[in-house]
Amino acid sequence: MDELSKSLQSEDSVIPVPESAADCFAQVFHDSDLSNETLQAMVDQDEDYEGSKKDEEALDGLQDTLIEECSDAVTQQ
Repeated sequence: MDELSKSLQSEDSVIPVPESAADCFAQVFHDSDLSNETLQAMVDQDEDYEGSKKDEEALDGLQDTLIEECSDAVTQQ
């Protein structure tokens, strides 16, 4: 999970996340239904990776969870 958090903070990240919220985002992604392959692609910042339909569905449902779980962390920046 530390690798995912660091990757999310990178300027090269597709979705850069503030340091104050990166651990929370990483935990939500880790606890989600995303496959290990998709999580690793996020760590590797593999822009060519195409997840499965199940991964796409899991990502679609994460926006609300990220807002609920991480809004305090985002506002701490």
